[in-house]
Amino acid sequence: MIANDKKIISDVKIINSELMDLKTDINDIKEKLMLLVKELKMSATKEELSVLQKYLSYWEPLNFVTRQELDKILSERKK
Repeated sequence: MIANDKKIISDVKIINSELMDLKTDINDIKEKLMLLVKELKMSATKEELSVLQKYLSYWEPLNFVTRQELDKILSERKK
């Protein structure tokens, strides 16, 4: 009976240790989820991206002229 009690006490200690490890892991996961939620709140919304897309379509940045291209055009016009 004493040996059985020792085994039960040993098993309870092991279970308590594993439970503490699980609690630590759960707390780590909670912290990471909270950080993820904060980062997601700071990200742009669909509406904000839509506004940016409209401005980019108005400006057409792909049609901008570089300084080198402008210098070349101006030098060709002077000739």
